[in-house]
Amino acid sequence: VTANNTSFLRGDGTWAAPAAGTVATVTATGPITLSTANQFVYITGGAHTITLPAAPLTGQIIYLYTDNTSAQINPNGKVFRQANADWGASTFVEFGNTGTYALTLIYNGTKWFPYVN
Repeated sequence: VTANNTSFLRGDGTWAAPAAGTVATVTATGPITLSTANQFVYITGGAHTITLPAAPLTGQIIYLYTDNTSAQINPNGKVFRQANADWGASTFVEFGNTGTYALTLIYNGTKWFPYVN
């Protein structure tokens, strides 16, 4: 099996289908709490806080883009897993690549796994 538009590799090393639902596009000009839909979020107008869903679906994918590296991402009671550690709320620059402001988050049923784009 390979990753494509019908499957992805979960954080536990197994393959799964992406979460069902439509892809929502959200332009955030202020603080916002996201839904459980797979979605693209464009954060404009400042260092706003984006709060991830409190009960995300396994396989949920969120694409985040901002023009502001100080934009906050609140995992809403969950954690991010990166660099062999679990951690909470952060700004875009803390995801390891200050030269880019795009981030993909995938939820594996327990944690959010960030991928810098």
